[in-house]
Amino acid sequence: RVENLAFITLEGDVFTQGCNADGKLGIDDKSVKWSNVPVRVSLPLPAIRIHCGMSHTLCVLENGEAYAWGFGEYGHLVWDNLKRNGS
Repeated sequence: RVENLAFITLEGDVFTQGCNADGKLGIDDKSVKWSNVPVRVSLPLPAIRIHCGMSHTLCVLENGEAYAWGFGEYGHLVWDNLKRNGS
């Protein structure tokens, strides 16, 4: 069973659809629990790669920066820890 999906347009825009539990859609509106239509994820630059895990999504922007969103309690999303540690 697929709970959420993500895709990149030819222009590099990222859209997600499905379950928004734990922020899996990557949108600021936490009142959205489920979306039957694609919603645009706000990113600073176009994306070139994307990967959906069971409870999280990772994408790489055209400048090589990585962005992640979703469930991160067990280390799925290490970016916050890296920022705090200065890496």
